Amino acid sequence: MIWETGYTLQNGKYIIQRLLGEGGFGVTYLAIEKHPMLGERKVVIKTPNDNLQNNPNYSNFVDKFIKEGKILYQLLEKHNPYIVRVTDLFKEGHLPCLVMDFIEGKNLFQIVQNRGALPEAEAIKYIQQIGSALQIVHHEKLV
Repeated sequence: MIWETGYTLQNGKYIIQRLLGEGGFGVTYLAIEKHPMLGERKVVIKTPNDNLQNNPNYSNFVDKFIKEGKILYQLLEKHNPYIVRVTDLFKEGHLPCLVMDFIEGKNLFQIVQNRGALPEAEAIKYIQQIGSALQIVHHEKLV
């Protein structure tokens, strides 16, 4: 089931704005998080893909999703500017949901599609950023 614009989660704490993407494992949404004292902010909510529910190993996928969400949440203490911050993990009905900061802008794939091959110095900068993040997630056995 794809959540429609305006769909609310966690008793109105999160309001779905739009679908951002859907892949083989997950679905991501842009949402608004409402906080009574701090106001509103844009977040991304990721859930397992509905198609996985028919898979006999679905409970294993969910367990892995929740485990990885917990590890990513704990990475807040090892802040790395190249790893998106996980701020919440909850279940909505039977569906686990991972809440992450929304980062405005284009991803590296979009940049390369728009501009073509990047200059060497710029490409090296991105490679170093990715490597920095991969060191941490590999250490946590996420990759």
